Amino acid sequence: MSNFKSVNHRARTAVITIPVYHEDTDDVVDTDFTVAVNVVVCTRCDGRGSIVNPSVDGHGLGREDFEDEDFAEAYWGGHFDICCPTCHGNNIEYVIDEERTDPKALHEIYDYWEGMRLHRAEVEAEKRFGA
Repeated sequence: MSNFKSVNHRARTAVITIPVYHEDTDDVVDTDFTVAVNVVVCTRCDGRGSIVNPSVDGHGLGREDFEDEDFAEAYWGGHFDICCPTCHGNNIEYVIDEERTDPKALHEIYDYWEGMRLHRAEVEAEKRFGA
């Protein structure tokens, strides 16, 4: 997950804003953390800048799907491609450089992300059980 508020390409840093609980005031405040980042080839599109629309092949395709020559030609020809939602067509993404980032900032960010992951898992479980 890397929803950066801003990126400084030259300094290879980025700002992440997350809500942080402050015990002394009993408030949750949106807090900016500056993290070091590395530039990597987009892990979703492998640097192509586009992906096949998940509504086309998100549940998998079988050999029988490609027996339709028109579909196969359109599929391999990129007719179902969309701009990569991760890199937005830029072919690269920024990932946190843990070695160059303040450990306290990493702790706050990763704790927040883990809490969000657990919350999403709980919501999905409740949906499966009809809540």
